[in-house]
Amino acid sequence: MTEHNESGGPHSQSDVEQAHCERRLEELYAYLDAEVSAEEAAMIRRHVADCDPCAIEEKLEQVVRQLLRRSCVSEAPVTLRTRIVQEISVTRVRRY
Repeated sequence: MTEHNESGGPHSQSDVEQAHCERRLEELYAYLDAEVSAEEAAMIRRHVADCDPCAIEEKLEQVVRQLLRRSCVSEAPVTLRTRIVQEISVTRVRRY
């Protein structure tokens, strides 16, 4: 939602709207992970439908998640996994 200043031009959201959006954005990640109730999901969908900045953020997050899903389909090579386990073991030994 964009407000207009006294001259009729747009300016940034009010502090109240911005705080509301920040809270909704925090909830957006849980919503996209299907970790909210049906009632919370409906509230988030209504907010995103009425709020351009939040709608943009939702779309961006969906694109990032799609890219991650496509990029992370193959397993790490066995040699890499072995090296990582060895390094973790070495780090644990050094700490104790």
